[in-house]
Amino acid sequence: MYIFPLNIIVIMLQNKLQLLSISVIIVMLVGLIGLPPLIKSTFAAAVAAQAKRPNILLIVGDDFGYSDIGPFGSEIKTPNFDALAKDGKILTDYHTGPMCSTARSMLLTGVDNHIGGLGTMFELIAQNQIGKPGYETWINNRVIDVAEILKSAGYNTFMAGKWHLSGPSPFRNGTYPADRGFEKSLTLLGGIANHFGGAPEAPFDPVQYAGNHTKIPRPLPNSTYSNDLYANKIIDYIKSSTNGKPFFGYLAFQVAHYPFQTPQATVAKYEKIYQSLGWDGAKKQIFENQKKLGFWPTDMKLPQRLPPNVPWTSLTLEQQAFVSRILAIRAAMIENMDQAVGRVVQTLKDTGQYDNTLIIFVSDNGSSDAATVVGDFSSPADKAFMAGVNNNFTNIGNVTSYIDYSTYGNYVGATPLSGFKATQWEAGTRVPFIIKEPMAPGG
Repeated sequence: MYIFPLNIIVIMLQNKLQLLSISVIIVMLVGLIGLPPLIKSTFAAAVAAQAKRPNILLIVGDDFGYSDIGPFGSEIKTPNFDALAKDGKILTDYHTGPMCSTARSMLLTGVDNHIGGLGTMFELIAQNQIGKPGYETWINNRVIDVAEILKSAGYNTFMAGKWHLSGPSPFRNGTYPADRGFEKSLTLLGGIANHFGGAPEAPFDPVQYAGNHTKIPRPLPNSTYSNDLYANKIIDYIKSSTNGKPFFGYLAFQVAHYPFQTPQATVAKYEKIYQSLGWDGAKKQIFENQKKLGFWPTDMKLPQRLPPNVPWTSLTLEQQAFVSRILAIRAAMIENMDQAVGRVVQTLKDTGQYDNTLIIFVSDNGSSDAATVVGDFSSPADKAFMAGVNNNFTNIGNVTSYIDYSTYGNYVGATPLSGFKATQWEAGTRVPFIIKEPMAPGG
């Protein structure tokens, strides 16, 4: 059984009378999805009448493992997530769906992904599922999402980032964020894109952005890193939300989804860490950090490694260097995203809105599945794309590289869990979760 954030918040806040406005809003989100329009409109009016309703900021990471941020013991430096966890709470047993668009549909609607039309991702649909109810592969009209409800309750609603709820290219009309309650939006409609832009995209996964209702090219400058592209837009939306209404903002990063690409400033730092610790040492360090944080009993032992993972010492020096660089690039992606989150949070503080904002961070699903490069690369278009890819050691992480990691990445990033996304293993469905509640008057 999966528990989703809206349900959890009800449980956490149900006894906090000073946060009545949040409790009412969240009850509305979870409980009124299936109610008749008249009841919904009446309830929305009652909520709208309350003063000083909180802002809500939902931040979603892509393919984060259980231990990929500091509050969950990570070796990756994430001071802004650390600060949010200090001001709020972490949920150590939060579960989600195992795949991207299916999990996102449940996150935003609070109902089973089959009801919402995402029985599976379009990338993985089987022949016997095509055309069947619940397998449309886009968000359908049988569900209402959180943005639609909050918009009707008088909230400003906006989104920046990855959507992945509009089916395959050319993407179904009527299913964009602008059609589903978001008044302003800059979105990646599909599930994957180059993090820098400006490079050929994989032909098996066409890239398309949307600005509100309109398909648009990637915004200029095209070389802007994805974390900055989306964080900058959310900051603009927050600053322009000056009509006295509270806001619901949805910030959905591409990081840490493949292709692993990042600004190079912090890569060398992490290369040294992984070359020193190896994947076995890194996993042990994370596990000990988690025990100090109270996640596990102090006498608990790490589970045995599962094939095909092997001891770090069995690798050649060349293999160790290659793996260390891939892990370092992904770590740098996450640290960079933490910095982007920090800029958004600072905007809330600078505008006097931080204390009255409910902030949630969660990953859509577990850590990246085990594949070095995705696609069969048999068609002429695929071969032409791969001819432009440079996965040489010194170029990995740059705009022309295209790489994922294998099972060793999940072995570290989802400590101490086993498996990876797209599976029902714990590492595919159990992810980090932070919630920072609005503060009561007086602190």
